[in-house]
Amino acid sequence: GLVIYANYSRCDPKLTKHITSDDQLLPLYVMEILGTYPGLPGLFVAGIFSGALSTVSSGVNSLAAVILEDVIKRYIKPDMSDKFATNLTKGLAMCFGFIAIILVYVAQNLGGVLQAALAIFGMMGGPLLGVFTLGLFFPWGNAMGAMVGGLGSLVICFWIGIGAFVLKPVVPRAPVSVEGCISIYLNATNATSYIPPEP
Repeated sequence: GLVIYANYSRCDPKLTKHITSDDQLLPLYVMEILGTYPGLPGLFVAGIFSGALSTVSSGVNSLAAVILEDVIKRYIKPDMSDKFATNLTKGLAMCFGFIAIILVYVAQNLGGVLQAALAIFGMMGGPLLGVFTLGLFFPWGNAMGAMVGGLGSLVICFWIGIGAFVLKPVVPRAPVSVEGCISIYLNATNATSYIPPEP
């Protein structure tokens, strides 16, 4: 983001109407920098897609494995073969993948609800990280310390998160201008000359 701001701070493409949304800044920057090299913009897009898909695929596979181990094997069918469990895990992962694709279209229309859900996940992630860190790196930590520390950090994180959600602090935009834009105006004039025929 800082590199893009340094590049466009004196010639903002949104002010010059080259783009209509801030989300278009990164593709514009990539095309301006790598557009002259064949294949490199596509490689960049492929990298973004592969990063997103690796995150989604690991989440989908983990969800399928947890459902199999903690729900199906425990309550529904405890004595299943390994081959059946493997096929069932693949089927569950495929179902969860389809659900994730459908939820993309639902999430477009959620707006503030999706933002609130992501904020709540963020507020709960900090205390959870603290409890895991206590268990991993501090062998003298006990259950009471984990509970008190977890609840205390949960209260503080929710206080900060709800305060930011209610008050909606205004984040000032960095100053941009169009002073450094290079404008090229081409003016073409057609001239027609008449040459009389020779007698």
